[in-house]
Amino acid sequence: MESSNIDPQTPAQSKGLSAETAAYKLKTDGFNKLTPPPTTPAFIKFLKQFIGFFSLLLEVGAALCFLAFFIELFEWSSLDAGTRNLVMDNLYLGIVLFGVVFATSVF
Repeated sequence: MESSNIDPQTPAQSKGLSAETAAYKLKTDGFNKLTPPPTTPAFIKFLKQFIGFFSLLLEVGAALCFLAFFIELFEWSSLDAGTRNLVMDNLYLGIVLFGVVFATSVF
């Protein structure tokens, strides 16, 4: 056990470690400082927002809206020119749903 100049009865009057012990500890252990905890990069935090339950629910809904729109688009392209009437509701709803997911991920 290393000896020190600490007096347990009167610690305010203690002189601390000897100069040799302090120099040895500084050499072997380094400076007495805390290392910061590891941090997660901002883009990883941003991407993690996309895998929450509600976000996944909205993303699936948006994907289904896009799927329905493209199915309707392919059916529309096979119709005669006189009977073509493309409804864009599914496309707009898919864009809005993905917009909501993106907005909640940013804030």
